[in-house]
Amino acid sequence: MHISQKELDKRMTLPNIELFYEQLNQGRNVILVMGHYANWDWLNVLQRKLHAGTTMAVVYQPLSNIHFDQFFLGIRDRFNIYNIKKNNTLREIIRLKQQNNPFIVAMVSDQSPSRNKLDYWTTFLHQDTAVITGMSHIAKQMHFSIYYIDMQQVKRGYYTSTLSILAEDASVWTEEALSEQFIRNVEKTIMANPSLYLWTHKRWKHKRNQEKTA
Repeated sequence: MHISQKELDKRMTLPNIELFYEQLNQGRNVILVMGHYANWDWLNVLQRKLHAGTTMAVVYQPLSNIHFDQFFLGIRDRFNIYNIKKNNTLREIIRLKQQNNPFIVAMVSDQSPSRNKLDYWTTFLHQDTAVITGMSHIAKQMHFSIYYIDMQQVKRGYYTSTLSILAEDASVWTEEALSEQFIRNVEKTIMANPSLYLWTHKRWKHKRNQEKTA
């Protein structure tokens, strides 16, 4: 709530942030993905590090408690983040695109899909795992680039986050291939330090033999 921008800059470094502009300068907007790993909410610092005129948007799942929901939105608003409710993702992305300014949409995309969207399965951390494909679908449909951010802990309270490009133009990939690329990167990140992964978020609550329900 009260950390200064100067202190946050010391604690969250992004050594290759200019990599974004390999695609943004070509007029191709970016979906940025990562897993529930380390201190991911500190990536709010990204907005301040981007070139003027570039929007940093974050997709979030509203909390059931309205007071806590407003509390967390207030923290993000300190850093001028454009917050997008999960159910409004495509609508808000279209609105951003119509403004004709470069933008990046960040998604924490390793959560388990809803029961009626168990369309793609893979092996993740040696477990049969359902994979959410919304990120891949949107990126492919909108001809976006997909970037992955690998956050690792340098020491307690200090992190470094490194960008890599998963797909320069998602439209030439299948949704399954894009999702697989993402999952493999999350897996590699976790294996570097498993203790930083959020193991409590019910990643394997679905079994493959479950039938989809309406």
